[in-house]
Amino acid sequence: MDEGLVEDELWSAREVARFLSLSLWEIEKLRRVGTLSATKHWPFGWRYSSLAVMGYFESLPWAEPSVIVARQPLTPEESTQAMFGEIIKLAKQLEQEALAGQEEVVQADDSDAPPIIKIVNAILSNAIEYGASDIHLEPMLYSLRIRFRVGGVLKEVMHVPKLVQNHFVRRVMVMADIDLARLFVPQVGTIRLQHNRKDYNLRVTAIATLYGHTVTARIMDSALPRKGLQALGMLAEHQMPLEMLLTSAGGLFLFVGPSASGTTTTAATCLHYLNEIERAIYTIEQPVEYELPGVTQIQLNPFCGHTLDKALKTVLRARPDVLFLGSIHDAESARAAVEAAEAGITVLTTMRCTNIPTVFTLLERYGVAPQVQARLIQWIGVQKVVSLPGASRSQRLFEGYMIGKSLEIQDLLIARAPAWKLEDALARWHFGPSFEQQLEEAQSVSVPESAAP
Repeated sequence: MDEGLVEDELWSAREVARFLSLSLWEIEKLRRVGTLSATKHWPFGWRYSSLAVMGYFESLPWAEPSVIVARQPLTPEESTQAMFGEIIKLAKQLEQEALAGQEEVVQADDSDAPPIIKIVNAILSNAIEYGASDIHLEPMLYSLRIRFRVGGVLKEVMHVPKLVQNHFVRRVMVMADIDLARLFVPQVGTIRLQHNRKDYNLRVTAIATLYGHTVTARIMDSALPRKGLQALGMLAEHQMPLEMLLTSAGGLFLFVGPSASGTTTTAATCLHYLNEIERAIYTIEQPVEYELPGVTQIQLNPFCGHTLDKALKTVLRARPDVLFLGSIHDAESARAAVEAAEAGITVLTTMRCTNIPTVFTLLERYGVAPQVQARLIQWIGVQKVVSLPGASRSQRLFEGYMIGKSLEIQDLLIARAPAWKLEDALARWHFGPSFEQQLEEAQSVSVPESAAP
């Protein structure tokens, strides 16, 4: 133990046990073998070095994919009830430990660790069974609320007792390889897991809030981009013009839509379509969401100085044919997309918008002049997710606009025409059926469950 450590940098055995999701007996064994350095503080028992605890925490073998195996065929509702029972048991166990007194007493028969890992895995598995696109862990005053986004709508699953909140949140952060030494900064990470012999990627976002850290996980099927645009639900009227433009022109391709609409999945599917031996394809993301063999993927790390600006300069020297930027959400990312497109590269990126005029307005706010937009933008694809009555899964709807082929839209952009004029021009230059027509057709063919034989 270093003499320079102050009292705030020393943890009790109970704090270490809860942080590592281990029992007090296992913590005592780690102290005896010297894995965790500790010093005796009377009358408070052993105190452990926070540096030793964090070093042990980061060295645990949690980087490999988590394998979730269903032991019995339960429905999502039955699985939720079973999970809630396990959570209540864990909360009671932690409450009993808290009421045991201030003395650090190690029980020889307390060798079983809290089942936090199994419970978190079961929650992830249950979300996949529900067909959820997002998992939300939201700390509240007296509980931790868990919600799933199904068909674009958030649904409450359960409330977890406050005692186990930190166990849940920290376990998910560890699985996502989030830096626990920087919890005051919003961070993102990725979880790779397997369920029913299928691979999934979860993009995890952790944000410090009033009652603790809110964690959101976006669920993505790893194999979905390799299945093609048609598997996403894109009609041939939208797919054919998009594929023709991707292979024949450089410029900027924007995939826009509200949150959880799948714009990143569509962009990754287009990258897979372009992934041929004669093309050099790069991606710059934070974090990497889909692993694409044959594509050079770069993950940013601003904490280590690996920023978007530095990554783009390095990539441009490699002379890529296709570049994917995770998203345009500020002036820096918009400037990077424009710089790459000006160099003759086919640039694919996403934006969080609900309609085309908003795209032009945001780009101008980010510093991209209308004249530059008219010259560089080749395609804007808008998509959204809808839940159909009687259908067990949600459905994606697409609209595509070939901006680079429409002189009328380019002239309106340069003239800074009002939004209603742009909407009129866009209505004449979109390909395939509109959202309303697709939704009407989908509702006509969907059969309510009560009418199913």
